[in-house]
Amino acid sequence: MEMTWLKLGVTVADKIESELPGYRFSLRTQNDTLCPCDGCTVDKFPCGLATMTFQRKYTSYLLTIYLPSGLFVGVAWLSFTWPPEVIPGRTVLIITSLLTVISMYGSVR
Repeated sequence: MEMTWLKLGVTVADKIESELPGYRFSLRTQNDTLCPCDGCTVDKFPCGLATMTFQRKYTSYLLTIYLPSGLFVGVAWLSFTWPPEVIPGRTVLIITSLLTVISMYGSVR
């Protein structure tokens, strides 16, 4: 059996960035004709090496998860400064905050 390498080696689809919106993707290829092998019966063999790197884009997570969550916590803490007689207002605020956080985390998954 004889195998031959394509001239391009390992390639990446053009639409990879749109399919992975939360990540930066990079591919480093090394198409050597012979690679060393430690502990093998043959010292060198034909090989192709590809290193894929995924870097998470943190700004989207900060704006869509952490910032709204922090705002809800801040509003909930501000409700402690209200007078104790305002029970209906606190109840509405707590229920609205909980429903918003639940729907926000449900949309993330």
